[in-house]
Amino acid sequence: MGLIFLGFILAYNPIYLYYLMSHGALGGITLRTLASGIFLAGLFFLSFLSLLITRNGKIRVRSTAVFLLVNLLFFFYACALIVGFIKGNDPKYMILDSFPLLEMFVVYYFIKFSAVQINFKKTVKWLVFYLFLMAITDLFSYGVLSFFKGAYFGALRALIGGTTVNRLMDYVLPLFLPMFMLVYTHLYRRKWVVVLLGVSGLVIILTFYRTVYTAVFLGLFYLIISNRKQFFFISRTLLLIILVGGIVLGGGNLFFKNSRFNFPELFSQRVASIFSPDKKIDYSAASRVAQNKDMVYNALNSFPNISGMGGSYRSAEGQITPVYCTANFFLQLILLLGIPAGLLFLWLYLKAFFSTRKLALQAADQSEQVFFSASSALLIILAVVLCLFPYVSYFPLLYIFGWILGCVDKRSEEIRVRV
Repeated sequence: MGLIFLGFILAYNPIYLYYLMSHGALGGITLRTLASGIFLAGLFFLSFLSLLITRNGKIRVRSTAVFLLVNLLFFFYACALIVGFIKGNDPKYMILDSFPLLEMFVVYYFIKFSAVQINFKKTVKWLVFYLFLMAITDLFSYGVLSFFKGAYFGALRALIGGTTVNRLMDYVLPLFLPMFMLVYTHLYRRKWVVVLLGVSGLVIILTFYRTVYTAVFLGLFYLIISNRKQFFFISRTLLLIILVGGIVLGGGNLFFKNSRFNFPELFSQRVASIFSPDKKIDYSAASRVAQNKDMVYNALNSFPNISGMGGSYRSAEGQITPVYCTANFFLQLILLLGIPAGLLFLWLYLKAFFSTRKLALQAADQSEQVFFSASSALLIILAVVLCLFPYVSYFPLLYIFGWILGCVDKRSEEIRVRV
């Protein structure tokens, strides 16, 4: 698990975030892909070497439903790569399409084949501590760039009510807000965790991404209703986040009282901006709805043919669009790998979600309960992000899913053997 955590640090770190916000998305994704790609290659090599030295090339793998589903999905993945090469698809898009799934497969298989038992207490402790540092880094980088190098944000800006704001580009930290809340509820009821909650809430607000707002809201709503025994405490913690965020936003508003900025108003306007003044859905959302319709039409019309990795599709207007540039990862998989593979991934995702809920109830200690209970809420948030956020390679989103999937399979296997 230590190596998996190291890979997460390489794929999600201050250097990458700073580069992303100051040089634009393309440079950031290249840097992240390169760093994570080197790690994955090293992880594969070390795993192979360990297999030869310590086990004489022999491994014992217990077949599980998750393992069979992952293997079948990997088969479709390999076929899509071959199809992409045969069709001569753009190599750049082939890499961008295939890399997120590659991260997921490598992480899952490494955990599955590892003989080391998962230490949930250490995993949760170091994960939360690292994310605390990342939350501080987020705000520091955002503040420095906003005050001194605002032009660096470029395409990461948004126009809200006539005011241009810099968006804090981070889709990873919001995923873990449920874990922070459960850590404070069950493990570490300390001041630094309260600070982490407040800072994380502020990071989420400053993204000015409606996708993040929607995803976090649904994830926290699920967390509250799925932890009825701690309903009042979790709700009180959530109110604490809102209070801290309100104080910070109010303080920021006073600081900028002589300028055009009004943070509370900008936040509320950004939430409401999904609709235009005439109460029709705005262009950004409407274009994604139209895009999804085109993707579904192409998938059904071309079945059983697939575009393969690096593929593209034709819109209703006849425009050719790379699949990678669309904003629904589940539909991306259907176009790239085929309808059976897309449905298989959805089945795998739902199985992971329901398994985390079951393992949270069967947890042997509080750390394990926190990990799996938070993971189920995290998967809710991640599902919304995958449905609405384009360019999945920006962040190690499927790396995190592979991590959870591997832990689910490994822990379920251990429980079954023990029983």
